[in-house]
Amino acid sequence: VYRLHERLVSIRTEYNLRLKSGAPATAVTAVTVTSGQRRPEPDEAPLRYLQELLAWVEENQRRVATAEWGADLPTVETHLGAHRGLHCAIEEFRAKVERARADEVRPCRGVGCGRAGRGRSCKPPPPPVPPQNSSKSRLRHLESLHGFVSAATKELLWLSEREEEEVAFDWSHNNPAMAAKKESYS
Repeated sequence: VYRLHERLVSIRTEYNLRLKSGAPATAVTAVTVTSGQRRPEPDEAPLRYLQELLAWVEENQRRVATAEWGADLPTVETHLGAHRGLHCAIEEFRAKVERARADEVRPCRGVGCGRAGRGRSCKPPPPPVPPQNSSKSRLRHLESLHGFVSAATKELLWLSEREEEEVAFDWSHNNPAMAAKKESYS
């Protein structure tokens, strides 16, 4: 996988250098293999890979934007657990993107860089991955919601226990503990 990643970065860098220098980019649609199977050309494979990555980013951005919040403690905990898994996947993706950026931003030694460009980066790094920020925000909001719903659930359980005590209490005037009960309410 790492070798494929390095190959992708080198092909993408070479392609970008060709575009910047004004040289025509070679785009052969396919190379035939002896088995008759269609094999993508090096310029086509990175493009497809990038399209798949963009589709992954868009899909996860949609998942984060349309995810449910939950109405009670068990559903909030379920959504929080599911989002933690998604957030880990997004963080792993971010690490891969940063590694690709580090591999891509190398000293420019190709055609079209000129003397002033030697030893400098060919292009600035792109902006951060979009789902990362919304995922962090959703994770913080889910954790906050979980804390609130947990506290509210504890309070409701306490109130329910107190209600059972009050309903079970003998409120008649014959109860010797009635004076103490009246005193506790004043």
